[in-house]
Amino acid sequence: MQTFLFPKVGYGVVAAVALLFSLIPLKASSLIVNWGGKYLASYAPFDIDEPTSAGGRTEYAYSDTVPINPGGPTFYGAFLLSNGDGSGVPAFDDNAFGLAPYGPAPGDRFKVAATAGASPLAMRGLFFFKKEDFAGAGSGPVTLDSQSSFRIELASAIGSTRRIYLSAYALVEGQWNWYLLNNPRGGGGEYTRSGLGTELWALYEPEGEEFLPAPPGTSAFKVSGAAFEDIGAVGVFFDLRQTEQGKTTTLYIESVQVVATVPEPSAIALSVMFAALGLASLRRRKAALLF
Repeated sequence: MQTFLFPKVGYGVVAAVALLFSLIPLKASSLIVNWGGKYLASYAPFDIDEPTSAGGRTEYAYSDTVPINPGGPTFYGAFLLSNGDGSGVPAFDDNAFGLAPYGPAPGDRFKVAATAGASPLAMRGLFFFKKEDFAGAGSGPVTLDSQSSFRIELASAIGSTRRIYLSAYALVEGQWNWYLLNNPRGGGGEYTRSGLGTELWALYEPEGEEFLPAPPGTSAFKVSGAAFEDIGAVGVFFDLRQTEQGKTTTLYIESVQVVATVPEPSAIALSVMFAALGLASLRRRKAALLF
């Protein structure tokens, strides 16, 4: 028996085709993070709680619920200063822990700077952008492929050693963790990478209560970006050190752009429609067989 809606094919064919279309991942490359611009007319410190200090360390606690940005697109983060000899209370320099204007016109740069004392100083941080802000609540999985890329404009990176990584909070084999991209930037200038889905990443997972540990060694970079089942956040992780007393270690970032694959809203709606159509066709076929 043929139907009025589908006179040329049976219910089974219609259902199979509709359900097949509903399972096809319809995604497009999208600029998920586009940070950097003229948000502020003057210096503005990060909106973050007072730090805790002990054993030569000053920690600005990680937060994924309270934005720390004083202007522009929402971002979050955590920061650490650590004296190598475990003494003293290291602190960021004045007007050097926030967004700073640059040039003759209002603008902003992500700015962190601290001066080494009698012992080597380590300055680390992670600032990131959450999926709910760049893709919207209820978005499908955000992933990486051969078209995915990023660009970071580093106005300045000063220190005895400097490592700046792209970071991602990703779902791999059912577990959410932070990952760092291999081959970090070691100085200022433009830092770009493409084909993020084919690049290697390393798990960045503090042990126990460890706060912002040093990045892993080169042998840890063995997870392909294609293994990311979803991305909950992307950002920048930095690890800078100053070994000379009285010298300053500084990081200025002007802009961050990240391209990834995101389900298109129209594609999601189309998939839902095809799935509903397929299920409806199966029900009609079952009813026809029963009666």
